[in-house]
Amino acid sequence: MSVNKQKLLENVKRQGKRFADLLDIPLNDAQFLLAKHIYKENSFKDIKAKIRAGKVTERIFLASVDPESDDMNTHFLSAFGDLLLSVGNSPIAALYPGSARDLLMKTFCLSEEKFEG
Repeated sequence: MSVNKQKLLENVKRQGKRFADLLDIPLNDAQFLLAKHIYKENSFKDIKAKIRAGKVTERIFLASVDPESDDMNTHFLSAFGDLLLSVGNSPIAALYPGSARDLLMKTFCLSEEKFEG
């Protein structure tokens, strides 16, 4: 699979901004929580470094999640249970008033309708 590094970097930046808005916390804090508990990386900088190096492994594929990409969304769904556990067992759960599922869907800009049926 060919990886458009610039597109992935832009996606992960947008995810960080959405995460900050959803949690109502500063962007740097949101980026750290996103990196640590969603991507399972030590920092947001590490996510970007792996993307730039073309190392789209582990959960770095999440930078590819796109509402228009059925392939990536299928990959996202296969990891969804593990992502829910990551959020539920993290400080994020106390910061977000809604469900972990809702937070993940909004962070990755995905609609429930795409995954029903």
